[in-house]
Amino acid sequence: MRRKVNIEYELQNIDEEFKKIKDFFLKSIVAIEKNCYYNALEDFEEKQEKLKQEYEKKYSEDFFNGYIQGLLDSNSICPRCKKNKIGSYHHIQPRKYFGQDEPENIIALCNECHNIIEEYTEELYHKQGYWDIQVLKNYILQGFPNE
Repeated sequence: MRRKVNIEYELQNIDEEFKKIKDFFLKSIVAIEKNCYYNALEDFEEKQEKLKQEYEKKYSEDFFNGYIQGLLDSNSICPRCKKNKIGSYHHIQPRKYFGQDEPENIIALCNECHNIIEEYTEELYHKQGYWDIQVLKNYILQGFPNE
C-alpha cells in the first residue's frame, strides 16, 4: 500500500514539474514572439523613415517648384497640340482626387489644351470610377474618345 501512495505522490510531482516546464516553455515562446515582433517593427519603422526621407528629398517643395518652373520656362511646344508654347501644367490625377505633386503626375501643356483636358479627365473619371495615370496620360497626349 505504501508503494502505491509513493507512486501516486511521484506522479503528482511529475505532473506539477511538467506544468512548470510547460508554463516556462509557453512563456519562452511568447517572449521570443514578442522579441521577433518588436525587432520586425523596429526594422519596418527604420525602413519607413528612410523611405520618407528619400521621398521628401526627391519631392521637396523646392524640387517640385523648380521642376514646374523648368517646364514653364523651357519655351517648349505643347506635346498635345504640337502648336502652342507650354503655358501651364496639369495634374494627371487631380489633386482633389488625391493626385500628388510628383513629376509622374504632372504634364506640361499649353493653356488651350489644358482647358480641354480638364473637362475630359473629369468626365472620364466619372465613367471609369478610378484613375489610371498611364491611361490618362495616353489620352491627354493622343486625344480622348469623342473629342
